[in-house]
Amino acid sequence: MRTVTLHTPPAGRREHLPVAVADRFSWWTLVFGWLALLRPTAWIAGLLAGALTLVLHHWLGHSRWWWPVLAALHLSLASFLPEIRRWQLALSGWRCTGRTLASSETAALDRVVGSLALP
Repeated sequence: MRTVTLHTPPAGRREHLPVAVADRFSWWTLVFGWLALLRPTAWIAGLLAGALTLVLHHWLGHSRWWWPVLAALHLSLASFLPEIRRWQLALSGWRCTGRTLASSETAALDRVVGSLALP
């Protein structure tokens, strides 16, 4: 079981379902770095991390510190991906409505959508 935060859409976009963000480590982000953030849920942070990577490569490109710094950047992005996704949703106007325990994001959404009263 993992902790999952649930986010509801802004007032103007009520036709969207809630979004669930699980607190877990992202192996895809560890391997691919900022490229893995270019999904629809974290593209602003992906572009910022990509720009940071280019600046660091310009400064450290041919030194012995380039690979350790790049590994540390990938590790920090993979560790903090849930917070990055929550930040991106908050920028888009989504509101955090609570936390729940579930085995996956889909199970958390099934629990929330199943409890909604249908007209």
